[in-house]
Amino acid sequence: MPTYMWLLEEVSELGKALVEGDREAVEAEFADVAAWLSSLANVAQVDLEKAALSKYNGRCPRCGAEVCRCPFR
Repeated sequence: MPTYMWLLEEVSELGKALVEGDREAVEAEFADVAAWLSSLANVAQVDLEKAALSKYNGRCPRCGAEVCRCPFR
């Protein structure tokens, strides 16, 4: 299975855990998503930290504020 498919599977599992409200599963799935995202960036030879800082410059990707003001939904 290609690396990006593992990432997609983990994102799906994270979504399910969030909907179910299972805190332990949410934490575990966030860890899995971060691990597979980092792995995929490594395979693609992308410096993930540099890319994120360059694009978002320390601001929330949704609202653009330095301290996120987005409502949790």
